[in-house]
Amino acid sequence: MKKSVSQIMVERILEDIDKTNLLPWQRTYSVYYSFNYFNYNVYHGINRLLLPPGEYITVNQIQEYNKKNNVFYKYKKGIRFYPVLYHNVQRYEQSREEVVRLFPDVDWDRIDSVPECFIGASSSGYYYTKTTLDNGKSVYMKSRSFSRYTMAAERQYFENENGEELPSRVASGVVVLENAKADETILNYIKRSGVKMEKTIGYPVYDVGQDTVRCNITPTSSADYYCNLFHEIAHSTMKRLGRKLDYDSEECVAEICAGFCCAECGIQEYSTANSRQYENSLSYIQAYRKRIEDWGTKFLGIVGEADKAFKYIMGYE
Repeated sequence: MKKSVSQIMVERILEDIDKTNLLPWQRTYSVYYSFNYFNYNVYHGINRLLLPPGEYITVNQIQEYNKKNNVFYKYKKGIRFYPVLYHNVQRYEQSREEVVRLFPDVDWDRIDSVPECFIGASSSGYYYTKTTLDNGKSVYMKSRSFSRYTMAAERQYFENENGEELPSRVASGVVVLENAKADETILNYIKRSGVKMEKTIGYPVYDVGQDTVRCNITPTSSADYYCNLFHEIAHSTMKRLGRKLDYDSEECVAEICAGFCCAECGIQEYSTANSRQYENSLSYIQAYRKRIEDWGTKFLGIVGEADKAFKYIMGYE
């Protein structure tokens, strides 16, 4: 039976855990970057967990580059390809009559009165929307998003007949890398979100009822302080982003989000109160590895929620 894209992604995550004996969000960097060499798109979500820092080129892109420029860059010995997830959307225009037939019980007076809106979703995975063109014409669309993946490798593993690599976008200054500032990020998030923050000598925690993040004023290190604070701040986004998950899934969202935030701010140590609940780092890794395996493709949804929280905290969306 053919594996789904989601299954392939989860299997690769599990393989990496077994190979590195680290959870992907535990990897720390002085500066994190992972982007496409040709279009400069920065990788997010599950791709950020899969890809080490680097300038990535897909198989199709290097073939097109060779053809367009009459050159021949080939794979170096030892090249490692990574699956990169991407999404496509199929869109089809529908008549108003057809959409009314599918959704007879929606408030059509309201839909007719607004320029654009979401109408509903079908059991087949399509969602239906209305938009209004500049000429006043209403257009009804049915759309469906689906996942695909391509294989990509780092720039340094491609060379021409003279043994020369493609020039690094980072080393040449085309792409400039900068870490976000942790304190500034946290203060900006507090101002935007309205969440309260208090200092404590106890365990760091997010108090849902009081909408308050309590941070420990006696951390073992600066990294310990920020890792735990980002973890609890991640919990505070569940109210703001409408996230409703079971306890284990929510904890995983906060762990991944904290890892993303730490990497973005150049914090080179990952240690949260959640990870220290386990007897040692190995038991923490094994516990989460089993959860990921049990969750299966549901894990991609958890990573997606963590990515939303990360972008919300950083002010990227």
